[in-house]
Amino acid sequence: MDNGNAIVSINTDGSGTGVIMSGSACNTYQNKTTYGKNTVTMNGNTRYYYNLDTIRSGSPSDAEKLLLWSVQQYAHSSIAGYNYFGTSFTPSGTTLDMTGLSYYTIDYANSFPFSNRNFSLTFYNKEIETGESGTGNTDNNPRSTVSTSSQHYMMHCGLFRNAPANSLTLGSVTLSGNVGKYNGGSGFIISGKLGVDASVTSQFSDTGITFNGAYIYTGDNAIAAGSYAPLLFNSVGKNADLKIKNVSTSGYTSFSGYAASSLIGKVGADDASDSNMNIEFSGVTLDARKTANDFSGQDFNTIYGSTKSIFSNATLLQHYIYSGTDSKGVYNYRWDEGWTNNQHHVTYGAEIDNTTDNRDSDNVSEQRNYFGSDKYTHPTNNNAASAYGNFASKCIPYVANIGNSNSDNIHELRVNIPVVNLTDGCGTYNAPYVIKTPKQLYTAADLIKTSSFSDTTFQINLPSSISDNLHWCNPATGDTPEHKAFQLNSENTQQFVNGNTKFTREAVRKYLAGAYFLIDDDLILANDFPGLGAGTTGDYAFRGVIVGKNNGTESTPDYPTITLTNGVPFVYNSNGCVIKNLDFVKETIAIGTQSDKAQFQYDSGCLAYGGIINKIMGGDNIIDHVGITYNSTVTSICAFKRRIRT
Repeated sequence: MDNGNAIVSINTDGSGTGVIMSGSACNTYQNKTTYGKNTVTMNGNTRYYYNLDTIRSGSPSDAEKLLLWSVQQYAHSSIAGYNYFGTSFTPSGTTLDMTGLSYYTIDYANSFPFSNRNFSLTFYNKEIETGESGTGNTDNNPRSTVSTSSQHYMMHCGLFRNAPANSLTLGSVTLSGNVGKYNGGSGFIISGKLGVDASVTSQFSDTGITFNGAYIYTGDNAIAAGSYAPLLFNSVGKNADLKIKNVSTSGYTSFSGYAASSLIGKVGADDASDSNMNIEFSGVTLDARKTANDFSGQDFNTIYGSTKSIFSNATLLQHYIYSGTDSKGVYNYRWDEGWTNNQHHVTYGAEIDNTTDNRDSDNVSEQRNYFGSDKYTHPTNNNAASAYGNFASKCIPYVANIGNSNSDNIHELRVNIPVVNLTDGCGTYNAPYVIKTPKQLYTAADLIKTSSFSDTTFQINLPSSISDNLHWCNPATGDTPEHKAFQLNSENTQQFVNGNTKFTREAVRKYLAGAYFLIDDDLILANDFPGLGAGTTGDYAFRGVIVGKNNGTESTPDYPTITLTNGVPFVYNSNGCVIKNLDFVKETIAIGTQSDKAQFQYDSGCLAYGGIINKIMGGDNIIDHVGITYNSTVTSICAFKRRIRT
């Protein structure tokens, strides 16, 4: 089961006829001796490959090359280096039809050799399973692909099992056929877990994924309602970055039951110990209807290639569990994705109007509008004057397991949450960014933290130069202001642009980390506010100025109050910042358990806690005329093995 093994190859008939995958016959290995037939059943410590000799000696197809390459990854190091298996894999075409081939899911921690290419991939787990009991089985031992005691364990059960430090960059991919669910795991691309490497971030991205009638086989044609059998990835652990886009389905109009439980299974450990798990969905066209009669008035059967949702539990995730704020899950869709030529390239979800995490101060869902628009999401009206209000009753959710409050560790995705512009001021001393709403400060913190910030509708005022030593906005010349509004372009290497002036995204992040902010009003920050300066390096540690506006008089000042609803301090990392004339209210305190010594680092490293500033990494830091109130009783902050230093 683990990489580093001997290889057993059996020729089916001497000439290398492929493994029969018609579902009615069997030509795999059968026990030969009376003892073997009557006493010895199967050997779970051995994996049977078939026809490697004839495949190697012929002119291998791309599918056969993939098989040989996978065997080379699985083999023990003493034999893996031999050219017998083919140490390189250079595909020439686009078809990976695994019929007749004994492909097993493998552990792999490097870049996939089919990266950035378009291809189709087809597995036949059901046909193998049913064929094992068909004509040709003479030893009465059907070798199941999902039994740990079988020599066929994990055959046609997905492309990869665990990918602890992988970089999977796929082109446009079509997935067909079916894969098995083994020992709790399923998935066409990763049937085990993506992520969990302590020092390297596992990455996945694609150009597009089409499921052409693909499904998880569990002994029947479809998944039972409520069971767990994800379609693309089984699970995601810590240090994982997924960008999944242009997902669609076809060939399900006559499919009965469910093809899988959700697109991706569990993201994050049940105990919320996993961190740094970022997921971004875009261009998703998946059917979420509970029944074929929902959303009448539009031909959604043709649009989705299905008559209802192919998922039993949720469309996108089984659960999304983490503590802290270094994880973020986003799905945004725009009006034109839904209504340009009535294409409906949108996936609806129960959380659009039935959300726990993403409600405004009036307890109304913030997810009801198309992203970047004041138009309401509606499945049959392209100019709805009011919210649809029936998504929860007609659609399955985006995420199956949703928490009871926005302060627990069980999270939803952020769907179409509006990004608020920073266009009042430009972050200099004489023209600070004026912050009047929590979303403005959230946007600033999110941009500083996130290297993948990609919203092309967001506008930010910037001066003519954003070098580190510029802290003054020169007066306007005539009708031309010194600072101007910049927006991200849509190029592969995105830049903030105004006319001919361009700044890289990294340069704007660094500038914001040293900008001047004026807090104009009381703010209640969102539960997933990451803290200012929550980047991975010192470039993005906060070194700016935060000052509260006096809304009273000089003798009786009235400064704003900032309420922190999560366990993260206001400033996550500081390299010399100023915080002045503010009151803070702290709702919760959160810090994990550290069992031994660790380095003091910008990202991860030694655990720390501060109500206003978390980590001071250098510089002159000033906290002046600032108070903090704790609304929760704290009995224990942390449990260190050695000691707490104050």
